[in-house]
Amino acid sequence: MKRALMAGLGCVVALVAAAPAHAGNVDVFAVDAGEKWDKSTVNINPGDTVTWRFDNTALPHNVEAEGTSPDPAWTPTAFKTTPLVASPPSPPFQFNTPGTYTFVCEVHRTTMRGTVVVGNPAPVVVPLSEQSFANDAATPVALEKVELDKAKPKLSKVSAKRVARGSVRVRFRVNEESTVLVSLKRGGKTVKKAEYEGTGTRSVTLKGAKAGRYSVQVRATDIAGNRSSLKKTSITVR
Repeated sequence: MKRALMAGLGCVVALVAAAPAHAGNVDVFAVDAGEKWDKSTVNINPGDTVTWRFDNTALPHNVEAEGTSPDPAWTPTAFKTTPLVASPPSPPFQFNTPGTYTFVCEVHRTTMRGTVVVGNPAPVVVPLSEQSFANDAATPVALEKVELDKAKPKLSKVSAKRVARGSVRVRFRVNEESTVLVSLKRGGKTVKKAEYEGTGTRSVTLKGAKAGRYSVQVRATDIAGNRSSLKKTSITVR
């Protein structure tokens, strides 16, 4: 009887030991003040995920991988979001391979840098001959000069025409990557609006407008938050 009880307890212990651990998620938030991440180092276990968030930000931010890593999926081309004002959160990235991964914001690369440390890598032992001491001569650090983008995007060739009953097609040209807001206004109120993200000559169609005369207003905002001058035209919908 005792032997059977011990065997049963052994099975229970084995099942508990074999149960998989639940993966967790860590949120890393972009902070406008000081242009930084709220966590510069994230320590997680293999199988955990990290999500980068841009809640309550007024500056354009994004996140992208930098450098080499143990995971081939962690590269600037494979993991990168578009830098926009109030960007949506990044897709959660699951880190399965132990190691160190570097992440940056493309717009604020010098200050918004961080690392994800997966697992518990062995500490690096520095030989005594290579350790620095207080009386070592300090090496001057070259300061990086960052040029801020202050140039406003340029809108040109703005036109509007009727293309169907209650529909207006607005064409425009923008000289750099921007978010273009097209609004159809009447009596000071916005009746219809649409957004386009991109560059070059493009068009946006606003549908469902009632008969009457409208003011068409177009403005572009680039990824640095610079806004173009407001372009206006008018059209009569029949």
